[in-house]
Amino acid sequence: MLRIYVTTFAETGLPAGAEWSVNVSGGAGASSTGTSLSLGVPAGTHAVSVVAPAGYGLAKVAGPHHPTETSVNVSRPSTFHLRFGPLESLMFVEKGLPNGTFWNVDITSTNGRGGPAAQSGQTGGSSICFSVVKGNWVFKVAVSSDGFKTGSSHGSIVVRAPTVTKKIVFKVG
Repeated sequence: MLRIYVTTFAETGLPAGAEWSVNVSGGAGASSTGTSLSLGVPAGTHAVSVVAPAGYGLAKVAGPHHPTETSVNVSRPSTFHLRFGPLESLMFVEKGLPNGTFWNVDITSTNGRGGPAAQSGQTGGSSICFSVVKGNWVFKVAVSSDGFKTGSSHGSIVVRAPTVTKKIVFKVG
């Protein structure tokens, strides 16, 4: 017998009246301009998609069974807490590569389980920009050409301002 449980998603961090939504695999979904919404969700592990209003991102998901930004496990009536934050710009700017040389940056939140998803960017240009929520992030930089290296191939960065820029200097090596 398929069990359906009332599953509540409660938000913090959005301005009053902002519309947000949650979609759970299997067809359950709703939007709200309030601070919570409830859905009937079958027992099991489900993919989840949280849609924030323009200018905001999901900073953290908390609740039973260690939920993530993309997955929840429902085994009883449950409440999942969604913390939103304004989106900021995290920009990586390179110096030293010939024009058209591809390089990439991978970033991962250190907000712990339930934090924002990792992101990757690649370009043959001089900058890569990510939209992220405030918090601590770790990064890894790589270049497609074996002839170049950087002393800033990895590290951590704190995003506390609307725009944070990290300069990456490549050298022939």
